[in-house]
Amino acid sequence: MPHCLKISFRYQILFFFLFLLFPFCKKINAQTYWTPLPKPTTNDLNKIQFFDSLSGWVAGDGGVILKTTNGGTSWNLLPTNLSTDIVDIFFLDKQRGWALSHYFTDSNNNVGTMLLSTTNGGNGWQQQQFDSVLFNAIYFLDAMKGWMGGTLGIILQTSDGGVEWQQTEFTNPSILPIQNIKFFTPSYGFAVGGFYDIAGIVWRTTDGGRRWSSLAVSPEPLFDIHFYDSLNIICVGGDLDFGAGMVRTSTGGEQWEYLPMNVIGQGHSVGFRSSSEGWMALGYAGTMLNTFDSGRTWNEIFTPDTTPVYDVQFTDERNGFIVGKNGTILKYNNPTNHVEHSNPENLSVNVESNPNPFNSVTTFTFSVPAATVVFLKVWDVLGREIATLIDKKFLNEGKHTVEFDASLYPAGIYFARLEINNVTKHHKLFLLK
Repeated sequence: MPHCLKISFRYQILFFFLFLLFPFCKKINAQTYWTPLPKPTTNDLNKIQFFDSLSGWVAGDGGVILKTTNGGTSWNLLPTNLSTDIVDIFFLDKQRGWALSHYFTDSNNNVGTMLLSTTNGGNGWQQQQFDSVLFNAIYFLDAMKGWMGGTLGIILQTSDGGVEWQQTEFTNPSILPIQNIKFFTPSYGFAVGGFYDIAGIVWRTTDGGRRWSSLAVSPEPLFDIHFYDSLNIICVGGDLDFGAGMVRTSTGGEQWEYLPMNVIGQGHSVGFRSSSEGWMALGYAGTMLNTFDSGRTWNEIFTPDTTPVYDVQFTDERNGFIVGKNGTILKYNNPTNHVEHSNPENLSVNVESNPNPFNSVTTFTFSVPAATVVFLKVWDVLGREIATLIDKKFLNEGKHTVEFDASLYPAGIYFARLEINNVTKHHKLFLLK
């Protein structure tokens, strides 16, 4: 499965739902934080890799790889001699890099992966073909030692810079596809992946990638990994049925806790500007999530023009980039220009219901950080507003509760939408009959 899944007809109902919701959504203006750069291509951009604040590469559909040496002000198209989509890219330094592209041969129904490698910053690429396996993720620890992960839960390892590859060992193999690989130390690393409607999987190694153990940790696939430190780690993912979600561990991967985000979209990528401020790209939803408290709470924000975004990276506290559909590249604004950053508590909004699932009546609970206007509405899965519980009502600071009587509605999934101070939170409800 490619790292940035292009949504097919089974997702059309969700797009309809999103389309209906957009006119009613008042959210933080993403351009307060992110500035759109001139588009260097109209191709979808799936991956981003910056070595520092100036030097970086973006990669996407149609074999496109672009390079900047001035922080995204201008881009040069690099020659890949490919027309197939680039699904991952990794640069170890300004000269040495690798990229992965999937190929499909209709005549023989063959599939496989083309591995690209460069030693001159992408001005020239060598190709290496791997039949029958779709590799989605590539990671190098140094110039010699690296890994690729893909379908059937396969992880290959190289110790000579990618000339030869050997299959690694597993203590408990999983056949679900791998989507990302990252190492915290030369001996200690993780891979994530999974498959829709089956499970999200975390693989862990403590011996330098020679042997991996796997653990099912979520109901949906996972796409990215973030290390706070050696013990505290989060992984993000999602699918249509469950929306975005994440898992976290405080034990170095021994145990994991699954946390649904209660928003539409998939957590394709997560990047942290600082130890507390992070951003998550939600793919087809045309939104992002951001946190100011190290991932304990998240706020949903529309991207400029509700453009789907797939990958996010920060090189330091002042420089970050996001890439997405139709050549979109967003650059993080200088945080010293925004008073919102000094008051992150004003952006923390959450809503819960109890009981959930419920069979007739449930009670919403939420807190208002300061006296302000509040909206609370309920929608069905087709995007129809079925109940307005609070409509532009001024509420005082503090905790509030509102009862929702769904006895006249059919069983199914519903979405509550709370809006406070132009910050919106979704909450998924399960009505049983």
